[in-house]
Amino acid sequence: MEYLVNLFMDTLGQYISKEAMVFVVSMFPVMELRAGMLVSVLLDVSLHKAIILSYIGNVIPIPFFLYGVKRLAAAMRRGKTDGGWLGRLMMRKGEANKEKVTKAEFIALLAFVAVPLPGTGAYTGSLISAAFDMDYKKSLLFIYIGMAIALTIMSIVYVTLGTFLG
Repeated sequence: MEYLVNLFMDTLGQYISKEAMVFVVSMFPVMELRAGMLVSVLLDVSLHKAIILSYIGNVIPIPFFLYGVKRLAAAMRRGKTDGGWLGRLMMRKGEANKEKVTKAEFIALLAFVAVPLPGTGAYTGSLISAAFDMDYKKSLLFIYIGMAIALTIMSIVYVTLGTFLG
């Protein structure tokens, strides 16, 4: 993580503020608001600024990403593109598990996005939503709620790290 922070700071740090750095980091896939909160600790950005910047930075690209992924998945279902091996696997898993998932699909999506571990988050949640052909608006709502829960967990980490580092 510190390597990524240093990379961002070396390339963008001279052009943007610490707060803007937290915002930008939070927009990137894989890093998302989890990394934004960790970056804010390393850059000594206050907790309330870190919460707002990380959440908004992570919220902004998700509707566009989810819409695009759902369009791609719909095209793959219609047979206009096979999407390569990953697309075929995603569609096969989605169709095979559709009945099982419908019972608690949105709660599962929320839980998946809410857990602040590598590989989870809003972007991956969007991929899952598209694979299982979940409703766009409901998916977006549950992804946003999951992000808020992850942000709460990361805020606790922020306070803990701030205590140890600070």
